[in-house]
Amino acid sequence: VDCADLSDVFLTIHAWTVENGMGEVKNIAGAVRRALRRLEGTQDGYALDFAFADTVFLRDPSGTHSHAVISFEVTAEDTA
Repeated sequence: VDCADLSDVFLTIHAWTVENGMGEVKNIAGAVRRALRRLEGTQDGYALDFAFADTVFLRDPSGTHSHAVISFEVTAEDTA
């Protein structure tokens, strides 16, 4: 029987901006999502499969900061 050595990784990235709206933080969240999609493949001996999970946009209670919480689920397979 051949078994795979897999790990599930939960990745959360926070982005903050100082702005009145949400435009900049939404642009940053989109850039993060596009950049991580390009990382799929083998990195440092692990085959990675990134799956976007969710993005939540929040306002700081003071109203001066916008906040994005970008979440991914990654399956990492040891290729060694």
